[in-house]
Amino acid sequence: MISSMAKKLANAGYPKMAELILKAGSLIVGNEIKIKFQSGNFWTHYKNGWGINEASPNVRFDPDQQISFIRDVYFFSYQPSGNDVFVDVGAGIGMETIFLARQTSFTGKIYAIEASPHTFEILRANIDENHLQNVNIFHLAISDQNGSILIDTTQENHISNSVFSEKGTAVKALTMDSFLAQNQIETVDLLKVNIEGAEQLLIKSFENIGKVKHVAISCHDFLYKRNGDLHFKTREVVSNFLKDHHFEIHSKTTGVDYVDDWIYGTNKMYS
Repeated sequence: MISSMAKKLANAGYPKMAELILKAGSLIVGNEIKIKFQSGNFWTHYKNGWGINEASPNVRFDPDQQISFIRDVYFFSYQPSGNDVFVDVGAGIGMETIFLARQTSFTGKIYAIEASPHTFEILRANIDENHLQNVNIFHLAISDQNGSILIDTTQENHISNSVFSEKGTAVKALTMDSFLAQNQIETVDLLKVNIEGAEQLLIKSFENIGKVKHVAISCHDFLYKRNGDLHFKTREVVSNFLKDHHFEIHSKTTGVDYVDDWIYGTNKMYS
């Protein structure tokens, strides 16, 4: 309710009033945070040294909770450090990328890939906001062929935009092999994938999976179980692909469906 009111005021030309309402709202919920409206219709959240842009204001934004989730899910099996290379496919607004880039133990390179146009603009703003020098961002989709692909950008939740649509916005598409070749990446220490079912397209043309040491891949069978869409039934095919390419895989058993559908793998060829 507070978020909706603030967005209406900002869009009507009263951003300062919107920010005052958000400040009051944050005090009401006991989460002291500063939220500023930015041109481009997104909002910056400031707390505990973090500056995070999002599509909507959130008076409950808590970076400590975000950090806990990132460690417990995205980097559950392996967290890059030193001169590691991290490839983040489906980077979203960049929370995992920002978290890793801020770690003093990490001095490597990050390649953050996001297909959704609006999400990519927020990702870019977050990289700029946090003055990150070791992050390369790419507006494209990773798929089973090079060219272009349609992405549905009508979803209210921009991070849920899907490539399984007959309409939408055309974005550049590359295979994983082409992306690695174009960026001269010889070894990937961690490949994180969260692309709303398109993980099944990524693996179709990924011949150089042997360059990857560790994977964390979000499968989306939980969405298949919720809505019956077979595009999201990916866990079995991804698991078999990894096992066929010398990966030892495992998952969590928390009882939370979208968490337990993550597959973590270690390439036994590097052991």
